[in-house]
Amino acid sequence: MKVPKWRIRGEWQDSCSCNIGCPCTFDQLPTLGFCQGLLAYHIEKGNFGDISLDNLTMVSTGKYGQGRLLSGHWVIGFVFDARANSAQREALRKIFMGEVGGRFGQLRPFIAKVVGIEYLPIEWRHKGDRWGIKIGKDTETKSGVYRGMNTPKGESVQVLNAPVAEGGIALPIIMGHTLMSKIKLFSFEFEWSGRNSKFGPMDISGP
Repeated sequence: MKVPKWRIRGEWQDSCSCNIGCPCTFDQLPTLGFCQGLLAYHIEKGNFGDISLDNLTMVSTGKYGQGRLLSGHWVIGFVFDARANSAQREALRKIFMGEVGGRFGQLRPFIAKVVGIEYLPIEWRHKGDRWGIKIGKDTETKSGVYRGMNTPKGESVQVLNAPVAEGGIALPIIMGHTLMSKIKLFSFEFEWSGRNSKFGPMDISGP
């Protein structure tokens, strides 16, 4: 069966156990020797062939890697937007789980185990220099732009042409910090503040 062309544009964010300035962005050793947390994508405009994916969100959570991020050994679960109808759910699953090429197809070999798939209410939050996400009743993150002594007033610390670019090639990554992160999904339970969070625009397509 021929895979239809697909494209998703919008925003992405993460909240993880690494120190601020997550070394995984450069495929270096994570702060704890592995990375655990949440990675989320919000589609403002998207399609899978003739199927619209506008205003839907998809999330992965778990433990990414043993050593460097791209060494593989990911043990993760997937959460898809409960608002999606059956055709949209199938399209999101195929895209995000790497079955239909694109960036997620490149990442598929790194997944050692998928612990589950759920469809839950997901609330995407972004206002000014703050962002976050709420999933079901037990998972919520709040993050914001990280600034230092030499960051110009009102500006953000950004990485361009990152070696690991979650939102798509040549798009900027805004470096942030977690104000609050409480993740309880599948068998994973994480809670922290003051650690890494990143945010940025997304434009990913396939196959």
